[in-house]
Amino acid sequence: MNIRIVAAYVVLLVLGIPWYWPTGQSRFYLGLPLWVLVSLAVGLVAAVLTAWLFLHETAGQEGEP
Repeated sequence: MNIRIVAAYVVLLVLGIPWYWPTGQSRFYLGLPLWVLVSLAVGLVAAVLTAWLFLHETAGQEGEP
């Protein structure tokens, strides 16, 4: 397992969980709290990374049993 892949998922996990947002701060954008939009964006980045890794890793293994 590549350490860079694991590190990328750890960073995404840290950014996606809103534990670092101040509790008294309530900034809104498009009617949603800003932390919700950040969490959704991080989830989208994690999904794209997972799909890219799957396609990239399995592309070279088509001829292998």
